[in-house]
Amino acid sequence: MQMHKNNVAFSLTLPERLGVCVDRVGGKRALATLIGVSESQIFRYLNGLNEMTSDKLLAVARAAKVDAGWLLSGDGDMVSGNAAGSDKRPVFRGELLVQITQLFEELLVEFEKPFNPRQRARAITFLYNALRHEETMRGIEYVPNKFDMLKSLNYISELRTEEELEIQNNALEMLEYPSSSKIELEYLRTWVNQVVRGTKGYYSSYSGQVYFERKSGGKLDSQSILELQNLIGLATRSTGKSNLSWLDLGCGSGRHLAHIAAHYSNVELKGLELSQLGFNMCNSLIQAEKLPKDSVIQGDVRQLPYAANSFDVVFANLSLYCLPYIPDTGLGLEEAMNEICRVLVPNGILKMSFPHGHWRDYSMSHQFMNEESLKRLISNYPLELTSYTEEILQPAPMQLKHDKDIHLILTKK
Repeated sequence: MQMHKNNVAFSLTLPERLGVCVDRVGGKRALATLIGVSESQIFRYLNGLNEMTSDKLLAVARAAKVDAGWLLSGDGDMVSGNAAGSDKRPVFRGELLVQITQLFEELLVEFEKPFNPRQRARAITFLYNALRHEETMRGIEYVPNKFDMLKSLNYISELRTEEELEIQNNALEMLEYPSSSKIELEYLRTWVNQVVRGTKGYYSSYSGQVYFERKSGGKLDSQSILELQNLIGLATRSTGKSNLSWLDLGCGSGRHLAHIAAHYSNVELKGLELSQLGFNMCNSLIQAEKLPKDSVIQGDVRQLPYAANSFDVVFANLSLYCLPYIPDTGLGLEEAMNEICRVLVPNGILKMSFPHGHWRDYSMSHQFMNEESLKRLISNYPLELTSYTEEILQPAPMQLKHDKDIHLILTKK
């Protein structure tokens, strides 16, 4: 059996970890007094007859002077709170754990998600670590709301086995708080595959429906229309072609494709959408004859089902940020970039957008990019920067997690 560095078995169940706490404070009666419950309630906790609420769990952790994250899931160190022997993790913040636990448990009941107690503990531990990391990167104290927590729940509902949730948590540890310089590529490959599956589940869920409804309606704003017009003109000049082939990666509800189909007869359109919900919305446009027949397929941007040199324009408007950027591994975002360069013709145009920042949001696995990280990414591909713009966003950065989007236009050499 693998042993904890504090000589506590890593695989202890929650009641067994509670038993460790009972011993540390001097018995069941002492713990009951310290946390304000009856001794019989402690007995029920120890025998798994009653579930512990988040406030009682924190009270036990404080009384026994153990890490609440360890008590909840068995992860990390019993006393220090440092996972995997790392001393880089943020200081434990109990208030955040309480907020996450309460919202998560409410949503499990409301949406009837089938998580057993061990899965729930793993999920809450992962969400706490992910959001605590986010707090550290953004320099804020995060106050999760119900809808944000629902988005995360829909994401991890696709990954609800204990093993898969553990991979999510361990990938965060490996990338952000490494105990060694070794990168386990096959482990990260499994994680990236899970990220794609979780992303697909999210955008096919109620949260995804809200997202698409906010952006659907079929009409683009005047700025987006002008950008499409300029992009088509640029591609015509760059390739020397009057008729263009266009691929929209992560085409969502199909609103960009529908606009081009209505106004540019010289552009042959294809779209790729990961989610079932977005794919269904595009199919509705096809049935309404607003998009060409069979123009949109469901698929993964890391494995494009198109021949080399097939497209004059690849359009990736805030879609590639769903893939993590792990430099020089050939995984995630790098897989997608390899495929984009393969299907793009020489002198073809790539338009892509990212939320501005320099970190990963693990609770929904979104990649934030800045000038430095984009320059490093682009340097590995036969791409030349043609245009770089920054779009200041509203509402406030606190609500969006970033204050601007970055838009790049690149030409394949």
